[in-house]
Amino acid sequence: MYSTLQNILKGHKVEIPSYDYRTNSLDFENVLVIYPADVVLFEGILVFYFPKIRELFHMKLFVDTDSDTRLARRVPRDINERGRDLDAVLTQYMTFVKPAFEEFCSPTKKFADVIIPRGADNTVAIDLIVQHIRDFLNNRSRHGSTGNMALYMNLDLNATGAGFAGPDGSNLGTYNAIRRFSTICKELNMQGNYFFETNKNLPYH
Repeated sequence: MYSTLQNILKGHKVEIPSYDYRTNSLDFENVLVIYPADVVLFEGILVFYFPKIRELFHMKLFVDTDSDTRLARRVPRDINERGRDLDAVLTQYMTFVKPAFEEFCSPTKKFADVIIPRGADNTVAIDLIVQHIRDFLNNRSRHGSTGNMALYMNLDLNATGAGFAGPDGSNLGTYNAIRRFSTICKELNMQGNYFFETNKNLPYH
């Protein structure tokens, strides 16, 4: 993941295999191609855990939701998209997912530059972040700087180990907090040479 992210930040095209949750393995037949961009969004739930990864980002966000909301989103997703039954989903959640989140994910909030409570409902915070990105890009344009801005979003929306993100092509259905942000980013795309996209297929899950 580290080398892949470095290549993205250097403006190189990269190919990332998709992850098959039904077989719990990487699918090298279906790869996501990521092209150079001015702005790169990386999203996941464990990246703050690795010092050399989090040091690469200009801005680190933690999108926070309560545990009931995470579980309510996880159950229908795992049943409908991943072919699991209710008992299996709840057993996995209580045995592995919730304890792992509390041990490894939640403590990494301290590394975030901004914590966004209530996810997609917190439009004020999201709008402020978008404005920050606008200011960053405008300032860079005025000073003739090159290279891209890496923006990391740590999602505790589902506490599932869902993976990490680079440019688009993947299902964002479970990431409700990112839907709103993605919509704003698309609007920014129309206003300038910016590129905001996300996926969840880097090979760490």
